[in-house]
Amino acid sequence: MRRMLALLIACTAALPGCFTAGVEATVARGSRHSDVGWTWFWGVSNTITDAQQCRKGLAEVETWLPWYAYLIAPLTFGIVTPIKKQYVCAD
Repeated sequence: MRRMLALLIACTAALPGCFTAGVEATVARGSRHSDVGWTWFWGVSNTITDAQQCRKGLAEVETWLPWYAYLIAPLTFGIVTPIKKQYVCAD
C-alpha cells in the first residue's frame, strides 16, 4: 500500500499543470507574431520575448503550453518545459 501511494505521489509531482495566460489592450491590432520558448526548473527561470518589431507596443499577448509540453516536461522531470507565445502589435 505504501509503494502504491509513493508511486502515485511521484507520478503526480512529475506531471505539469495547465498554463494559459492572456492580456488584451483596447488599441487597433496590427501584425501577429508567435514564438516558442522554454521554461527551466519548474518555471523558476522563464523565457523572454523581445518584441522589437512592435514599435507602438503590444495589443494582445497570449501564452500557453503546447501539446508536446505534456510529453517533454514529465520526461525531463519538469526541468525543461516548452511554452508557446503569441502576440499582436498595436497599430
